[in-house]
Amino acid sequence: MTQAVKLISRWAIQELGVAHIEIFAHPENLPSIAVAERAGFTRESLLPGYRVKKGRREDRVVLSLTASGLWS
Repeated sequence: MTQAVKLISRWAIQELGVAHIEIFAHPENLPSIAVAERAGFTRESLLPGYRVKKGRREDRVVLSLTASGLWS
């Protein structure tokens, strides 16, 4: 999964010219957060109450990657 995230992120930045990519994950979804971090994404923030699921507000962790982050 990490390799897939790396490949699609590199493609989006290099071929499409995307400058900034974000991944939103549930704070308890540690495997998804770990994949993003291994792919070079940096944890940016926690968004409290970002999404409503089954009538409850849930937080989300935001991880991001910029074009400069590919080569750092």
